[in-house]
Amino acid sequence: ILAFAVLMVLLIWLYDHMSPFGFYGRRMHAALRCACKVCEAFRCNKEMRTDEDEDACLFETRLCDPSENKEELMNVGNSLWMVAACLFSIGPVEGVPRNMSGRLILAMWWFMILIVTAMYTANLAAFLT
Repeated sequence: ILAFAVLMVLLIWLYDHMSPFGFYGRRMHAALRCACKVCEAFRCNKEMRTDEDEDACLFETRLCDPSENKEELMNVGNSLWMVAACLFSIGPVEGVPRNMSGRLILAMWWFMILIVTAMYTANLAAFLT
């Protein structure tokens, strides 16, 4: 069970880190969609110095977005806490992954907890009777 828990922690963190819907992926997607000259130079791997004021950079506004909560960032510690909270039924977990693949892995973890609990209950009932 512990090996599977560690595997779930690493998979949830990895999929949230690599997904375009995760915390880092949304920022990189904003940098790829931005039309300002600085981001264009970044995409083309060129060095560019600009002194004139431009429109707001989509990447910079995404970095300063107040709706983004850094505490909900799905790092290894938060994913470990989420897996442990689901295992011991602590209650609602705040840092649920935002991407579908991370949520699917979390659903697999919940299903595994359900199966282990049912097996334990059945073995306990068979032992006591």
